[in-house]
Amino acid sequence: MNEADFGPGEQGKPEVCNTQDGFTYQSLDRARHQIRLLKICTGEPKVIACELHHFDSAKAPPYRAISYTWGTPEFSVAIALNGLSFHVRQNLWNFLHVAEYKYPNRWMWIDAICIDQDNMTERNWQVQMMQGIFGRAQEVLSWTGVAGGGRISSGLLAMIDTGFYSTYTVEHDVDKGGLLSNDRNDADFRIQGKKTRHFIEFVEDNYWAIQDFFSRAYWRRIWIIQEVRFAQKHSVMSGRTTITASKLNQFITSIKNRASWKGWERVLSYQYAWDVLNPPTDVSEFSLSNIVRTYQKSLCTDLRDRVYGIMSLVNQNVRMDIDYGISAFELYFLTLGRIAQTEWIHQTDDTRKCTEELRTALGLNNQDIDTSFVRLFVEHCIRLRPRLLTLEKWLGYLERKAKKGVRGKTSQRSIVREGFHTIENELMAPVFGSESVDQARAQERVIQRFRRQRAIEKALHSVRLTDDRPDN
Repeated sequence: MNEADFGPGEQGKPEVCNTQDGFTYQSLDRARHQIRLLKICTGEPKVIACELHHFDSAKAPPYRAISYTWGTPEFSVAIALNGLSFHVRQNLWNFLHVAEYKYPNRWMWIDAICIDQDNMTERNWQVQMMQGIFGRAQEVLSWTGVAGGGRISSGLLAMIDTGFYSTYTVEHDVDKGGLLSNDRNDADFRIQGKKTRHFIEFVEDNYWAIQDFFSRAYWRRIWIIQEVRFAQKHSVMSGRTTITASKLNQFITSIKNRASWKGWERVLSYQYAWDVLNPPTDVSEFSLSNIVRTYQKSLCTDLRDRVYGIMSLVNQNVRMDIDYGISAFELYFLTLGRIAQTEWIHQTDDTRKCTEELRTALGLNNQDIDTSFVRLFVEHCIRLRPRLLTLEKWLGYLERKAKKGVRGKTSQRSIVREGFHTIENELMAPVFGSESVDQARAQERVIQRFRRQRAIEKALHSVRLTDDRPDN
């Protein structure tokens, strides 16, 4: 059945709004794994008009899933959604403006519209479904932004699509002294029949267009990794030009294969796009620690997405539930506990480096998290493998030990025998400045300190959630 001919019927009922001032979502049926799909309607020249419908994911019509960046919240534009006002950010409006002509009356899944971003419960389980949503789509469209103007060649992707760059060869040896042609011995500088120019000249002639395209923020998005990895078909859009991801990858490969072009990686920013289009395939590379470390500097509005955004790339039994109700502080220890549970057998310089990289990725500093406290937590996580030790469980465990020490007047020696000498040696002295302090009371003070910190962190984070989103 053609996607444009799919009628609403029982499936695809449009959203019914309970207000006339603007669009309001109706709840999805989680038991039926429902999703919303968007269709851009034609015939409204003054405003982009769309319809939003519910579908059981197993019975949804063919649709395209859109991968894109949200952009800044300062600029938003109104569209009509089921006849009512709905605001989207500028970059998404730019895509809808192009899609109105390229994909009229075609079903699409766009997270900013198809997920109720104000409903945290829905956000959590819809984000959990994103691997399936993108994997079932007939096509994943990577919207990299508008084509640009001035020095930016809007025809770059069209030339890549036709393979025009492959005929850019020369009749004789030449060194123009340009940005990249710095090796007269390059075998590609040989006569190629009647063809007139060289690939390197194509790159030089279109340098600013190539640099602009590969430098776009889209290629550094954290969510793009899982969005395109499971795609049945993947295409890339810039303005109104669309090419297959495989053709773009061929072009990047042509660049990478010119190893003799010294300084190439320095002057062109294609590496991010290459990493997206050529993800690691070795299962060993998909450990939680490796994935987090690989994409620790990827762009996102919500820094917690540097963990949540790669969750579908790791083994099923290692994945964590998506929960935007917890703070970055809590997520740090939850992730660290899962890594220690599944990967580490003892602490090394590499494990300590990983704890620092994860802390940085989540936007936490040394004042947020005491390094000695982290080392102690990891030590107990490793000791209790294969059980998962969460921060909550660990604090409760320490609290019970502390209370036991107060009631029973447990000596310092017995605490050491029970494995708590690290609390004395690594935690108590730095925090309290005295090794003679009563160990049981010191433990209680540590617990209270970090519980207060966690409560403050959670309260502050709840305020910051107002404009956050789970996927950008």
